[in-house]
Amino acid sequence: MAPIDLKEALGSEFDWSNGDSQNLALVFVKPHANNDAVTAFVRTELEGKGCKVLAEGDVGAEEIAEKDLIGKHYAAIATNAMADEPSAPYRDDGELLTAKVR
Repeated sequence: MAPIDLKEALGSEFDWSNGDSQNLALVFVKPHANNDAVTAFVRTELEGKGCKVLAEGDVGAEEIAEKDLIGKHYAAIATNAMADEPSAPYRDDGELLTAKVR
């Protein structure tokens, strides 16, 4: 899959000066669900929520292994998770998360 030029894909309607560039996502469809019906459903749901789908493509197992894409993906998540030291975990609605230990 070729790299995407976000400025070209989004066009002039996208305001890069107000931080919108942080509101981008990469959506994975797991291999067992990767078929035309599921990808059409995902696209329809995203577009129905006002998201703009910039590109679609497939990444094969060989490329994933060769480029260590899964390891890099989880490393990025872990790095971002470790960047802050929250005093307590909160949900989006501000309610404190609690866990029951058995």
